[in-house]
Amino acid sequence: MPTVIALLQKYSAISVPTGLLAAALLALAAALTAQPAVAAEARWQALDDALTQGQRHDRIWRFGWGGFHGANLGRNIYLASEGSDRDTRFDARVDSVKSLLALGTLLLESPPYPEARHRLQDLRASGHPDALHRAEQLIAETARIEAQRRRPGALKGALAVNIAAGATIAIGDDRTGDGLRNAALGMAVSAIQVWTRPTSAQGATARAGATTRIPGGDPPRLHYRMVIAPSQAALALYW
Repeated sequence: MPTVIALLQKYSAISVPTGLLAAALLALAAALTAQPAVAAEARWQALDDALTQGQRHDRIWRFGWGGFHGANLGRNIYLASEGSDRDTRFDARVDSVKSLLALGTLLLESPPYPEARHRLQDLRASGHPDALHRAEQLIAETARIEAQRRRPGALKGALAVNIAAGATIAIGDDRTGDGLRNAALGMAVSAIQVWTRPTSAQGATARAGATTRIPGGDPPRLHYRMVIAPSQAALALYW
């Protein structure tokens, strides 16, 4: 019996002239119906991995820059009183204020990842039909925080501090060249600090691409019917 392919309004049916393919068709149907669940589980794991990676990166970033600014603060406090000349002592006092502000800003800013991971785990455990979509929104929200903290506008505070420090040296101590160098070096350090922030949530959002479901849409559903006869096996897929 030849193979018959029939296309109806919302399904397609394929008839195969052998009973030996029944097991293969059954396996195919099981795989097709299980695929959304497997994909959802993989996506849950990808979101959790992104937040875990972001939290790890953020911890390294904070400890690294906290240590850098803390060491600079200690050095500048020492040079402010023990520097070899007046200019060194003056610059150290200015830089002490800059290091203190940078360290305070770093300590006062809370990372978004611990709370996001906690919310993600709650959503995953809830079993709500729309839980994965809400998790995607959570990751998108975390990605927006990442982008906001890495945008050029995040350097406005550092720009104001470094301009003030440079002006203090250039005008207050009549050393224009040293003031400009101080401001430029401070801005370079601030830019590197901003650009080395974590971006794992942004990466997870970008990888989602077109697979992210539009808010308010219904998830795709796949159903099947199977008919097995002595001379043929048929599988109908509905979507």
